Amino acid sequence: MSAEEKSVLQITFQPLTERNLEQLKTLNGVIFPINYQDKLYRECMLFEGLTQGAFHGDSLIGAVTVRLEQQQDGTAKLCFITLGVLAAYRGCSIGSQLLHRTLEAAQQDPNIVEAYLHVQTSNEEAIRFYQRAGFKVSEMLTGYYRKNRLQPPDAYVLRKRL
Repeated sequence: MSAEEKSVLQITFQPLTERNLEQLKTLNGVIFPINYQDKLYRECMLFEGLTQGAFHGDSLIGAVTVRLEQQQDGTAKLCFITLGVLAAYRGCSIGSQLLHRTLEAAQQDPNIVEAYLHVQTSNEEAIRFYQRAGFKVSEMLTGYYRKNRLQPPDAYVLRKRL
């Protein structure tokens, strides 16, 4: 897609629901080297307004999936499961908008105190992307992606206070 075509794209953002589930699974299958289980997708669908899609017409071209993790003190952490955009649509700020919209929605809930995610240690582009959004590397998990047979299998945990 040319720069001119990208500049006039009509992208809409909307919450993902059960009716978008198959599109989401297909999208993530193209973008990510991990096969996510149906249970995880259904869990992410519970958080309407936080799990969102970017659409070009009727086509899902990008998505963010999250889950909330309740803490013993009554607060919650927002865990980003996936955030991805089809390669042809990258460079249009769609990923940034998905991230921003989700963080903005989470900040409306005073109980959500932190957002975090895992990034493969070799994915420098993603690490920079999240750092620009205020996330900081907090730790490295050795072998985190081992069961998915990714190389390297290690992940950074990036966190952001909300």
